[in-house]
Amino acid sequence: MKKILLPLFALAASSVLSFGQDAKTAAPAAPAAPATPAAPATPATAEKKAEAAPAATGDVAKFKLGVIPGQMKFDKTELTCKAGQKVVILFQNAGCPLQHNFILTKPGTRDAVGALTDKLVLADPAGAAAKLYVPESDAILVKGKKGVAIGQSELIEFTAPAEAGDYPYICTYPGHWRLMNGVLKVTK
Repeated sequence: MKKILLPLFALAASSVLSFGQDAKTAAPAAPAAPATPAAPATPATAEKKAEAAPAATGDVAKFKLGVIPGQMKFDKTELTCKAGQKVVILFQNAGCPLQHNFILTKPGTRDAVGALTDKLVLADPAGAAAKLYVPESDAILVKGKKGVAIGQSELIEFTAPAEAGDYPYICTYPGHWRLMNGVLKVTK
């Protein structure tokens, strides 16, 4: 299994050019800068904090969000940005054979949107698939434009809500939302 996933991961990693660029605008690779020694840190703690914090790029919060293969979970369950800030999420599925999507909802509506998804799938499976398993709801603030299959990614861009709060994000593919969810913490 590892022998299969490693080439797929390498393929997925190479298919994503420079974060936020496409093939038409990608600049040639610059020579590598000399390595600067970093201060020692606990790897797990330092890595989680670095992943949850937005990249410092002006007034844009940039995140990489992935999928944990075999667990049907996002690799980050909390992202933080400022109210009204531009948000760019590179959503990647490097190694999970299932398709996934990204849906951002209003505070306190995760379960309601998830229940609507369940009803949509039960009432009309073919219609649900055609809608990428995204139900009609005023509680949905942001939705990806496609199902992200293994080795694929999607760049999702939006402006964070103007009000501070905890905005749930979920995958609405059948049965996923209960495990595959997180929170975008919007601060003032």
